Amino acid sequence: MQKIEKWRIQELTQVLNRLAAILREGKNSDWANVFDHFAQEAHRIVQNEKFDLDILQKLIHNMRNCFDGTSSLHSLVLTMENTKKMEELNQEFIQTKGLLFMLLSDLEKKGVEPIN
Repeated sequence: MQKIEKWRIQELTQVLNRLAAILREGKNSDWANVFDHFAQEAHRIVQNEKFDLDILQKLIHNMRNCFDGTSSLHSLVLTMENTKKMEELNQEFIQTKGLLFMLLSDLEKKGVEPIN
């Protein structure tokens, strides 16, 4: 199994915090609270003296479930009164989700032992 560096989980925490802020700005406080919670969980993983891969894998699984086809987050469009700012916010939302998926995939790969 490859080692998962602490900084990768810290980066995940930052992305989750940014995603929560974007959601809050786009008038989706319920989803923002979900991602705030995920960020807190990721932060706890970093703070623990002993790294627990099972907890990280459960957190990744829970985050991925938020984006499945049946979730309202899957097709969420953020709203604002200013149309130009709304478009920019939605573009940042898409980019941040992409970064989140990239980080999750990377963490999943590092947490799996290859079989020869």
